[in-house]
Amino acid sequence: MRGGRPGGVSPVWNWKTALFSGLYRAPGFAAVSWRFGVEEAARAGAAEFALFAVMAGFTGALTQRVRNLRPVWAASLIVLVVIPLCLHSVEWLAHTALGSVAKGRGVALSLAMTVVAELFNWYVMRQGAMLAGREGAPFVADVKRIPALIGGFLCWVAGAGR
Repeated sequence: MRGGRPGGVSPVWNWKTALFSGLYRAPGFAAVSWRFGVEEAARAGAAEFALFAVMAGFTGALTQRVRNLRPVWAASLIVLVVIPLCLHSVEWLAHTALGSVAKGRGVALSLAMTVVAELFNWYVMRQGAMLAGREGAPFVADVKRIPALIGGFLCWVAGAGR
């Protein structure tokens, strides 16, 4: 595996991916729970935020570690199969324990979001953004790059289909 700054050690938890994951996942889970009432939507959304803020910190760190792994298929397997399988197994168990009534639809939506998010994280980390620890740039610098990174990601995904 190569990547990062010489002597740089990837973290075991990436706070940048943790924050963003919690923020964009909570509304989706709340939305699919809305028909069961405001209280259920708020409870499910809060649980999703907390769950993914924690888990995405670890999986973001893993993505950071494997972003330049060769062969590429090995990184693809980790990013697109191993990480989603781990995340959504824990998510299913957590929402089962909490009694979330819309967990099936919520987890399905969350799984779709994970595939896109993991691909995006993998792409942006290969571009040097959203990295935590000594390898990372200041958070504000990463946020300023997001519009250009989204454009580059869309071109990358479109080019992968050729």
